[in-house]
Amino acid sequence: MVHRDKWVKVLLTELELTKLEKYAEAQGWNKSQAIREWMKALPCY
Repeated sequence: MVHRDKWVKVLLTELELTKLEKYAEAQGWNKSQAIREWMKALPCY
């Protein structure tokens, strides 16, 4: 079993979840991968 030490909780509205699911489907990703890609694009302060 893979050990993962980083967890992130994301609270999405129904509209945001729908957009994320459509984006993931278009890219050929699952929701988990789509969230990881979305997080990579977030600005770091």
